[in-house]
Amino acid sequence: MKEGLPKNLSEADLKELCEREKTFVTPKDDLRIIELLNERNGIPTNVHLVDGVVRHVIDIGWGYDQDDPYAHVSTNVSPGVEDTESFPFDFFFTYSVAKITDPESGETLLQIDQNAR
Repeated sequence: MKEGLPKNLSEADLKELCEREKTFVTPKDDLRIIELLNERNGIPTNVHLVDGVVRHVIDIGWGYDQDDPYAHVSTNVSPGVEDTESFPFDFFFTYSVAKITDPESGETLLQIDQNAR
């Protein structure tokens, strides 16, 4: 479990956290999002946000503010990203992720369960 996340988060606390953040992303999903994007470092990946925006990602930098259970993610941060038109620098929070896909195959790599709450 990551630093700063309450270790004994009850189901009621989890539900309240997700409702407050207006998200279905759980802290466990947050970790899965970061792990997946780190595993795909250098591989084009699409991150679909709950508002319909799609971020085109090649690499990430990420972190947590104090006591924040969700990561803030900066995309395409490496100086080696040459195609800045296709992969512009961008930013999102993990609580805004709806799904992650492979743009070449169209495969859904991670889907957040929007009916979990």
